[in-house]
Amino acid sequence: MGISISLTAVANKFFLYDTTGAGPTLKYGGADVVAGEFGAWTPIAAVRTATGYDVAWKIAGADAYTAWSTDSNGNYITAIIGYGVPGTDPSLEVLETTFQQDLNGDGKIGPAAQVIPVDGSTSLTSGREQILSLRYYRDWPHAQIRGRRCCRGRVRHLDADRRRADGDGI
Repeated sequence: MGISISLTAVANKFFLYDTTGAGPTLKYGGADVVAGEFGAWTPIAAVRTATGYDVAWKIAGADAYTAWSTDSNGNYITAIIGYGVPGTDPSLEVLETTFQQDLNGDGKIGPAAQVIPVDGSTSLTSGREQILSLRYYRDWPHAQIRGRRCCRGRVRHLDADRRRADGDGI
């Protein structure tokens, strides 16, 4: 997680101010970035990193985002996510945790938690290959790795709430 920075527009330039009010201007190609230079793209948030700053951008009125990495002087180094990614893109949602801000306006910081249902079969796959599956047979979990039963004796009997009898879950 980075250090919070105040991204401040003064006249037509963007400043990356720390808590003392000091900091560089945002730059591209060594020159100050000015409002409108990149069309409808506008910087919306910034955070200090170990090597410089990360700056999030949004197209005004659209669900399109990107983010830059800059050096300690505010000079653009590279895009750290694609250009024009939607607010639901995992790369943007993960970046929210660095900024500690809800960049896409969905009401939460970071990606949504994925709930794995326990009332049927659950699988973990990679590409076309099923790596791990957990199936319930007569209320007993049966784990398989790449189609072969595994973990015999390690997955204990579950009660009706699919929790281990000792209360620890699977």
